[in-house]
Amino acid sequence: MTLPRILLLSDWFAPGYKGGGSQAAVTNLVMGLSNEFEFSVITRNHDLGGKAPYSLAKEGDWTPFDGARVRYLSPKEENYRTIASLIASTPHDVMHLNSAISRTFSFLPALTRRLASQKRPLIISPHGEMAPKALEKKKIRKLLYLTAARRTDLLQGAIWHAASAEEKADIFQSWSSQALVRIAPLQLPTGSDAGDPHTRAPKTSGTLRAVFLSRIDQMKNLDLAIQLVADTPGITLDIYGPVSQPSYWAACQALIASSGRANIFRYCGGVEQRQVSAVLSGYDLLLQPSQNENFGYTIFESLAAGCPVLISNRTPWRGLEALGIGMDAPLKDGGAFKAYLSFMRDLDDMAHGAFRERARSFADAYAQRSTARTAMKSLYQDAISGG
Repeated sequence: MTLPRILLLSDWFAPGYKGGGSQAAVTNLVMGLSNEFEFSVITRNHDLGGKAPYSLAKEGDWTPFDGARVRYLSPKEENYRTIASLIASTPHDVMHLNSAISRTFSFLPALTRRLASQKRPLIISPHGEMAPKALEKKKIRKLLYLTAARRTDLLQGAIWHAASAEEKADIFQSWSSQALVRIAPLQLPTGSDAGDPHTRAPKTSGTLRAVFLSRIDQMKNLDLAIQLVADTPGITLDIYGPVSQPSYWAACQALIASSGRANIFRYCGGVEQRQVSAVLSGYDLLLQPSQNENFGYTIFESLAAGCPVLISNRTPWRGLEALGIGMDAPLKDGGAFKAYLSFMRDLDDMAHGAFRERARSFADAYAQRSTARTAMKSLYQDAISGG
């Protein structure tokens, strides 16, 4: 039986892990649907912020990966000629771009398709790029590109993939109210290869082991997390994640140094995707006051690992306090964040254990009722059939 063929282009893909949620989303998608579709993935041969190629990458050739095949591009191959040649020589029924604004993995393939005599169906997954907050970063370049793309009809006939109703609204606002948008939740991690959970010391009243696990850039609001912890006695904060904005990280380090409580902060480096759940299971609270999250894989993985969360109200994860698994607070309400930190700090192990159990149960139930797999399968099938 011949499977439908998907040509997927993405800035970042496995085995890398530093690209954050969008990288996890693409990897989970391919691993979750590789039995239903034949995936050919074109991506970089190194992780975000690095230069060394992955050891598994076959230079100049396709590399098998978990039921798919991946063409890992070297930096010298990130050009129109290589992209156009690969697209022309790779049979596919759908082209799927996992960015709306990437030069190499959105603009170049879109241009190749625009100039082709026969155009395959096009799906674009912006992964939060169209949110107003996200567009503020390198704003002029992004707005110029999006304006030019609209005027030249570069994304002719594209189906926009939104992970939520909120992202659908962002696409309408930032691209066009006439855009064809389909909602399909992001694929959750398949299987469980997270390794053994970290050894958890009993929770004692008056102390709280908080964790921040994310890419370190301004959108993730690490500086706010640092300030909240510095202002609330009895709390320590371990920071995990690759540094994607060195200047911002330098400012965060200066904030730690000037807090007078530098000993309560610890930078622990990056975490491979397969170890995220194990790391989170050893903490009392995930503190992640992001400015915007398209989905928030770390939030889900934290709950699945039995670690309650304290996040902003700018993610799809809402109403957490009523569920007894955490809190989502307005970013401008520092008092609410501090009050919840104090509340969690003062719980003993038995009371905190109830939060841990509810978090795990919530994540299990969420995974059981997730429509991500069927929704994405339907999106691909409808694109191929013209539905």
